[in-house]
Amino acid sequence: MDSIPNWVENYKIKHISPKPVMRQHVELNIGKWQYFYLTQLFDYTRGKRLVKSSRNEGGIPFVTAGQENKGIKGLIDSVALKQHVFKDSLTIDMFCNCYYHKNEFSCDDNIIVLYPKIKILNKYCMLFI
Repeated sequence: MDSIPNWVENYKIKHISPKPVMRQHVELNIGKWQYFYLTQLFDYTRGKRLVKSSRNEGGIPFVTAGQENKGIKGLIDSVALKQHVFKDSLTIDMFCNCYYHKNEFSCDDNIIVLYPKIKILNKYCMLFI
C-alpha cells in the first residue's frame, strides 16, 4: 500500500465502549519509578542481511524497517535462508519504530531485536516499555 485509502479520512466511529479493558484496577505508583538501561532488562542482537531479491517465500513473518504491519514485509523460508527465528521480543528499526512480536519472526539487519533477560517481562510489560 503506497498511500492511505480515502475511506480512512471519512470514517466515523459510531460508538466507543466505556467498558474497561481490564477487570482489575491497577494503581501505577509513579513516585517509585526509576530510570533503567534497556540492557538491564533485555539482551539484543541484529537481524541478518537479506535483500528482497534473495527472499524465498515461506511461513515465517519477515520484519524489516517500516511503519505498516509492524514492519512485516512478507513470509520467508527462514530455514532455507539460514535466518535466525525470534519470538516474544521487541523490534526496533532504523527509524526508531518499536513493535512487540509475540509469534515467531525473522528479520534483516535494519532491525535490532530485544529479547527479555528475565521471565517477568511478559507481553504487557514489553508493550508498556
